[in-house]
Amino acid sequence: MVGVSGLEQDEAGCWWYRFPDGRRMRAKEFECSRCGIQFHCYRPDRQYCSRQCKCQAVVSKGYNVTCQQCKSQFITKDARQKFCSHSCAATSMHSRGAVTTAGDVSPVNARKENYSRDTEGQWWYQGRGKDTVRTRAYILTCKACDSPFLANIFHRRKQQYCSRKCSPHPGNPNGKPPVLKGDKNPRWKGGRQISRGYVLIFAPDHPTRIGKMRKYVFEHRLVMEKMLGRILTEDETVHHKNGIRDDNRPENLELWASSHPYGQRAQEKATTDRERLRVLFHSGALGSGAATFEEFLAMLDGQVKVLA
Repeated sequence: MVGVSGLEQDEAGCWWYRFPDGRRMRAKEFECSRCGIQFHCYRPDRQYCSRQCKCQAVVSKGYNVTCQQCKSQFITKDARQKFCSHSCAATSMHSRGAVTTAGDVSPVNARKENYSRDTEGQWWYQGRGKDTVRTRAYILTCKACDSPFLANIFHRRKQQYCSRKCSPHPGNPNGKPPVLKGDKNPRWKGGRQISRGYVLIFAPDHPTRIGKMRKYVFEHRLVMEKMLGRILTEDETVHHKNGIRDDNRPENLELWASSHPYGQRAQEKATTDRERLRVLFHSGALGSGAATFEEFLAMLDGQVKVLA
């Protein structure tokens, strides 16, 4: 495609496409699928050397159809297409007579703001968007209650029920699906969750959860409330002495009148480390050879003194 605006060739013989902003892109060589001429283009999916070749290829592969509205001839790839443009399709639709006139029948969803009726008795559907165009609405009969209802042109072939109340469901085949809560829900996992290391318990009747969407309460707060016999205030917090957030034993919890700092006290950390060493010693993971845990501590102290 020599001579096309934007194409240029450098001294090495390579073809480039120059954009208006100064950028350039390598132009590869292609063969036109219609006439077989060699041409250069930067687009990797280019098949034709010109618009004329492309139109001739479409004519040879397409169908010659007569528009039902303006009676003009046009070429299309789909033989089922009836109109040459959206304008002809809309004109034909609006020129037809009323197709949803049903006498004195009042559809159950006629009060919705999306539906309106003109003087000829035709029902129309108007979307909620700013630039939406109204389309015809059709009167259908509910499969469950036999009541007439309106459906737009997009749903008239697959919509069978007037509302969710009449729509079937595996758990309730004759009406609206029931709301399954708690252990009745198939996704129930026991009412226990872990969030950032803390344990949450499902407690919908807790005073702090009434009227809230979230029905879970921290387990350490529930344990402390059971120990004190009262509900904790919003300013009160619960501290884990050993630093393990899911260890909610009563002896491991401590009540604070305000928010407490992150971490543990020095003596609490020392006690926690000693307990962890005891567990590792009795499990045999340390392999020290000592008969008792006290002998192991004595051996450990001796090694520390030698290193010091």
